[in-house]
Amino acid sequence: MEGLNILIERMNNNMIKGFQEMKKEIKKKEEKWEKEKADLEKKMGNLETKVEMLEKRNKNSTVITGLVTDVNTKESVENFIQTKLGVNPNIKTAYKIGNKERRRAIQ
Repeated sequence: MEGLNILIERMNNNMIKGFQEMKKEIKKKEEKWEKEKADLEKKMGNLETKVEMLEKRNKNSTVITGLVTDVNTKESVENFIQTKLGVNPNIKTAYKIGNKERRRAIQ
């Protein structure tokens, strides 16, 4: 009987050690996941900030491609929008982008 109790006690101790090791492994993985989560949240915050900055910068911009214009870019863009869209635009500035015949109008 005493030998059986010793055997049961050893088995219990082995099980307890096994559970403690599993708990340690689980804690390590949880800490790793929390660190990865914090890193991803930081990256997401940076990306959101970049997107907001891009949206603010391009919020009031319109790019028109393929428009052949004369010397006065602003008037050419206004005439183009009036004739094609039937809208009277309020253009603050218009300028050429790149080497091709492109115009950019900021409303």
